[in-house]
Amino acid sequence: MAAMQKLLKCVVSPTGKHSASVIFLHGSGDTGQGLRAWVQDVMMPGLTFDHIRVIYPTAPARPYTPMYGALSNVWFDRYKISNNSPEHLQSIDAMCCALGSIIQDEVTAGIPKHRIIIGFTCENSICCEVNMKTRELPMGEKQTILKLREEGKSLKAIAQILGIANTKICNVLKKRETTGVLSNRHRTRRPNVSTAVADRNIVRAVNKHPKTTVSDITANLLRARVRVSESTVRRRL
Repeated sequence: MAAMQKLLKCVVSPTGKHSASVIFLHGSGDTGQGLRAWVQDVMMPGLTFDHIRVIYPTAPARPYTPMYGALSNVWFDRYKISNNSPEHLQSIDAMCCALGSIIQDEVTAGIPKHRIIIGFTCENSICCEVNMKTRELPMGEKQTILKLREEGKSLKAIAQILGIANTKICNVLKKRETTGVLSNRHRTRRPNVSTAVADRNIVRAVNKHPKTTVSDITANLLRARVRVSESTVRRRL
């Protein structure tokens, strides 16, 4: 498995509550800081949002074959600049691990994967690879992996048959071995404490009386026998 590389990052934090993330990849030979400066030049004041964290990682400097081995900040090496050239899988796998680590950091911070976007420029190919390596496999594919493994197929053979990265196959088999299950643990969430009708009434009250306070709305709901906290009212607004 490719060694993990920790990437330098230029991060623009949201001005409000963080609920989504964009990972913006620079082009070959650039840096995350350089890409951010370019974005600021073309669209002042740059990409700043109330709820989105924008991350500009920098590819590590590596010997770049098309430049005769000179060091360059590129996401992966190329044997040559040609549509017919095979992919440099070792460098691609290493970067998928590194970029996957950034995605996992965002997930750990409470951002669901469907609220994370990664992309830009000609580096779309590495984005596709990252997506394939970090996406959750459907249950049918997991069951097929187990079946092929039980038939004596090697990890490499399973990867070729299903078009799935070796690391994903290893993770599925390891999870089955350690937990006895294939599915992810269901993530429970606290049920809503206010009904849809109460939510609409909150919004109507504010629209009708824009200067009304959260405390007033909470008190009115309590008189209607709907017990919610002021923080719940704020979230509905």
